[in-house]
Amino acid sequence: MVSYRPIGVTILAVFIIITYSILFIAGLALLIWGIASIPTIGVLGGAISFLGLVFLIWAFLRLSMGFGLLSLRSKAWRSAFIIFSIGLIIDLMIAREQVILDVIILIYLLIVKKHFRYGD
Repeated sequence: MVSYRPIGVTILAVFIIITYSILFIAGLALLIWGIASIPTIGVLGGAISFLGLVFLIWAFLRLSMGFGLLSLRSKAWRSAFIIFSIGLIIDLMIAREQVILDVIILIYLLIVKKHFRYGD
């Protein structure tokens, strides 16, 4: 087993951590704003707080994936591969300019798979 972390995995993990930290903060802000606005705007405030909760959960899961990639955990590799595969399918339908980036990341994940610990 190889014991070093490839620089591309580090860059990908840091990008994921930064991106989803921002989403986590946005989700927290939406949750607080939605809860605070329930008395004035009612159901819309509840919808805003629900959206904030969804953002918080999504960001937490992705942040754990980013930290898992930093520690070379095989669960994080599988999670990243699944997420970027789903992203590729969605981008094929919606944002065709993102397809190349998704393909590059998926190929890279396949190349560096041997660096991740299995069985955890």
